Amino acid sequence: MSNVAHAEEEGQEVEVEITVYDDGRIVETGSDLDRMAGDTSTRLSNGTLSLRSNNCNYVRVSYVKRSGVSVNLKLGWFSGDAGRVSGTKRGVAAGETVSQTWEQVRVPGGVVGYMEVEGQGRFQTPSVGCR
Repeated sequence: MSNVAHAEEEGQEVEVEITVYDDGRIVETGSDLDRMAGDTSTRLSNGTLSLRSNNCNYVRVSYVKRSGVSVNLKLGWFSGDAGRVSGTKRGVAAGETVSQTWEQVRVPGGVVGYMEVEGQGRFQTPSVGCR
């Protein structure tokens, strides 16, 4: 799950994107570990589909919906013969972000993130090499 946190430092507002994992870990996007990740994104007419893969150990696919009507979608990734897809469709409305993280995966090479949108088809990111 991706969230945006706001903090004030000496009268200035600072915006930080974080990822909260199911096990309770919180990782700031842009931290030293996160900077080692390979990432890419695809700008679509109503939002941005993003992919992040780090050290061949995890894959995160996110969609930030900026405008348009609500849609139902599934997030997933593939790499050669390997891949995963989220099990349930999620509704997402303008102004919302959905993401799915798969940890402890063995990514055999370049990985592509995608979303399947009900009634519209599949949209995907460019490939990112496993680092």
